[in-house]
Amino acid sequence: MVRCITAFCLLSSLVSAQWSVQHPSPTSNLILDLQSPKPSVLYAVGLGSTMVRTTNGGASWTSGKTKVGGIFYAIQMFDSLKGWMTGSSPTYAGYVHRTTDGGLTWDTVGTRQTSVYGDLQFFDALNGYMAGGFTNKAYLVSTSDGGGSWTNIAVPLTAPINRIFFLSMNHGWVGAQNGAMLRTSDSGAHWTPLTTGVTASIDGLFFCDTLTGYFVSQQKIYRTVNGGATWTPLTLPNFATVSSIHVRDSLRLTVFGSGIYKTWNGGKSWATVSASSGTSLVSMVDTLSGWNVGGSYLFAQTTNGGTVWSEKGVRLSNGEAVDVQFVSKDTGFVATQNECLRTVDGGQQWSKVNTFPSFTLHQMHFVNGTHGWVVGNPQGGVNVGYRTTNGGITWTPFATGYARTHYGVSFVDPNNGWAVSDSGAVLSTTNGGATWTRSSIATTRSLAKIAMTGLQTGVVMDDKGGLYNTENGGTTWTNRVVSGVSSSSSLFMLDALTGWATLNNPTVLKTTDGGATWKSKTIGFENLKDIMFVNASTGYACNTNKKMYLSNDSGNTWMDIASPGTVNALWFVSPSSGYAVGSSGLIAYTTTGGGLMSLHLRSSVEPAQFSLHQNYPNPFNPSTTIRYHLAASASVTLTVYDALGRVVDTLVDGRQGAGEHRATFDAGARASGVYYYRLTVDGRTEVRKMMLMK
Repeated sequence: MVRCITAFCLLSSLVSAQWSVQHPSPTSNLILDLQSPKPSVLYAVGLGSTMVRTTNGGASWTSGKTKVGGIFYAIQMFDSLKGWMTGSSPTYAGYVHRTTDGGLTWDTVGTRQTSVYGDLQFFDALNGYMAGGFTNKAYLVSTSDGGGSWTNIAVPLTAPINRIFFLSMNHGWVGAQNGAMLRTSDSGAHWTPLTTGVTASIDGLFFCDTLTGYFVSQQKIYRTVNGGATWTPLTLPNFATVSSIHVRDSLRLTVFGSGIYKTWNGGKSWATVSASSGTSLVSMVDTLSGWNVGGSYLFAQTTNGGTVWSEKGVRLSNGEAVDVQFVSKDTGFVATQNECLRTVDGGQQWSKVNTFPSFTLHQMHFVNGTHGWVVGNPQGGVNVGYRTTNGGITWTPFATGYARTHYGVSFVDPNNGWAVSDSGAVLSTTNGGATWTRSSIATTRSLAKIAMTGLQTGVVMDDKGGLYNTENGGTTWTNRVVSGVSSSSSLFMLDALTGWATLNNPTVLKTTDGGATWKSKTIGFENLKDIMFVNASTGYACNTNKKMYLSNDSGNTWMDIASPGTVNALWFVSPSSGYAVGSSGLIAYTTTGGGLMSLHLRSSVEPAQFSLHQNYPNPFNPSTTIRYHLAASASVTLTVYDALGRVVDTLVDGRQGAGEHRATFDAGARASGVYYYRLTVDGRTEVRKMMLMK
């Protein structure tokens, strides 16, 4: 039993460790709750399995490891070691996580199907409540053994509970997403309905005693002095909105939102701490020390009650990262919609090297560490791009003579380059972009991508998936693929001959003759945004659904890999090391090829009439047996891969008859970890996962 639990933890750790977020720090995900038990310590949870903490005032951050990912809604640390966290999986199964080591690791101690728990409150290491719901149902549960077991409490509500506040295990209030509120004085055995005067969600709830309390709804604050029987809205200066409150006692409180305001008389009058703050969540240790996170997801700390906030972490850009390119192992560039970021140490540190005002950037291209170009939407001006000759430190605007949005740019050296725009326009330069000459492709479509592989050769893709190639430096272009899909997505040329193109349907196109001919391959996913191959065999792709994929056979088949979030573009510097960039300025790095995630291989064929069984034993050491059944005689290959997708052994390769078959995988010389075995039967495939533990 101990070994099985260890295996589960190892699997979870492997998944969590596939990507490290380099920017922004400590996270690019939306924060839903935070708690600061003392000035130097902060815990924060949110979307994308985010659980980050600092114990040194933000000088460094660590991420907690959980067995089940998804969304984490609320966190409460009882002391420096023990705490609880609520969350839900992508299938909306509700989970309770508990830590006994200060948030470094978390055990799953409670599960409920089809429920989301958004709030919790513990009074000691054993006794507490958790609340939430799903659609039109409300859930409230209690524990008396630290979360090991939970007891359901009936609650007469028709909407999920959003906030709870208990003065003790007996006396408390619950607020629902439809504005309803209930009060109990006997641990939920009986409930008294209260009139709040609102129909929107109760987003904050706090009671000082059995009579005086406050709640927040629709960015407004309300106060009661009779236990919730009646509520009075409080008027703030400057029509301020409220996102968080810190209550000191029945008369003294601080509100945070569009501004920061304090009252010493229960809201009759207010003192302005800051007329503009932009805070969304706040956790105050006392009246002076606390933390907040704002719309940019960047944490900030105050030691003077909110008059001054010091940012903790790094966020160079709030914009959508749209492109990434590395010119060496260490030197790389990331383009957001109007900024350029650079690293010279493999992403350990990023710096903002330029901001492009009144300009929406579409594509970037560097030929070395100094010479680069960006093109985009001039937004009413004539300059359709910028160029740099010093690694992005300074940029010079340029015009091509065609003042329309330019979607793609490609240079083969510091002087010779091409750009594409709408209405079939192709622009070329021989002096680094100082002057440009226009040529045209026989189409009125917008040209979306260009990849030049030499002074004479290159490929262009239009916005409907049409492909064109040139063999004379762009003087003429030949339409090689006529497509009418709603949109194209990406184009990548590995060298002068080999390249891939993707459409918004489940199709990958490949050329091995410089774009003269293309072969179409139907794959098991669609809406790809970017594709890149490190060599002729190993390639990566990402789509609009927060998915990433790996191919080890030139794009014929694809396997799901872990994704760090919403990815718009990717760049790999080796078969296993690469970068992914995306929403909210996300820059993530992997040294493990992303790590295989799916048990199913994405291929161009329908499922076969065969079955592949789970290996036994699993976990195993040092050998395991793999069983499979064939419905008819077929050509069979059984291959074992490591976590990076590399072939480590071929167990079967030949023709076999119908019936049951077995193969043994001996991993005596292999390292512990996750392995995959793939069965291919007459071109049809299935993949399963196994664990070697020594």
